[in-house]
Amino acid sequence: MQKAGQENTRKNHQESGLSRNDEVLKLLEKAADWCSGEEMSKNFSISRAAISKHINILRENGHIIQSSTKKGYKLIAKNIKIDARRLENILKTQTLGKNGIIIFNTIGSSNQEAMMRALNDAQTGTLIIAENQEKGRGTKNRTWFSAPRSLQFSLILRPESSKNTLEALTQITLSAIAKTIEEVTHLKAIIKQPNDIMVNQKKVCGLLIETVHRGTDLECIILGIGININALKEDFPEELHDICTSLFIETDMFYNRVELLALFLETLERDLTLAL
Repeated sequence: MQKAGQENTRKNHQESGLSRNDEVLKLLEKAADWCSGEEMSKNFSISRAAISKHINILRENGHIIQSSTKKGYKLIAKNIKIDARRLENILKTQTLGKNGIIIFNTIGSSNQEAMMRALNDAQTGTLIIAENQEKGRGTKNRTWFSAPRSLQFSLILRPESSKNTLEALTQITLSAIAKTIEEVTHLKAIIKQPNDIMVNQKKVCGLLIETVHRGTDLECIILGIGININALKEDFPEELHDICTSLFIETDMFYNRVELLALFLETLERDLTLAL
């Protein structure tokens, strides 16, 4: 009977088309509260150790899952990865994000990738998004910690004239970020010069603007932006606990990153148009 049950479980698994990790996640989603390891083990006819392995993989993929020796596992928040098609469908811009959306699960630096693509004729408004940056950069050669479940992206801009200085572009971009955060969260977002956004006196966003030249001619401008969205306090290195924060930490709410990114791009494009 046990063997027959295992065969049925394998058959159901094959027919579902889902990976075992996805099935474990789906079970946690359906659970009203805690789901015991023993219950999950019986459901999938695999060992408790195997369940623990799948849980760890799900955590590595950004899902927030609590565990308790007595209670089992509980899904706190599902990490929904950014989907280019979804962003394209809701984005109401004319240029920004309309000439290419490239998404990387892991990359060294989105700005470096944007620079390379700019030199290979990527159009203005091309958007490079990274779920994780291994070599994220800030100003003055500082490193940028790539918080999980957040936004790290770069925009390629090809200005038609030198009318807008880099200083003006910096302020317009920071203002658009602050407006977006305030509209979505109702928090007060403060611009801290030269390139940060603060919430409750902690850094929630950083901006790095870089230029690409061919000889002495300005080829394009790269806007590199990192916004801490759904990161938990424990996601940050201990040395950043008193310095950095996220929208989730400040509000105890999780946010749709695609919708937030779309709102920012729309706000930035509108503000850039008004400034011309």
